Amino acid sequence: VGNGLVNVDANKPLSEIKVFDRNGNLVRNIFQTSAHSFNLTDLQKGMYFVQCFARDEMETGKIIIQ
Repeated sequence: VGNGLVNVDANKPLSEIKVFDRNGNLVRNIFQTSAHSFNLTDLQKGMYFVQCFARDEMETGKIIIQ
């Protein structure tokens, strides 16, 4: 992710998105999003971990903001 705009490839509505810094601190919590994109432009450059929740499923990924 070069500019902090993140797109999630999901075929189900997302109920929650959690973003953690590399120390495990929760830096963003987004609830009930029908959009599959979110804005992290206000976060500092670095690596973050993202958890996406859809019903009873959870996916984890890594993003790098440059």
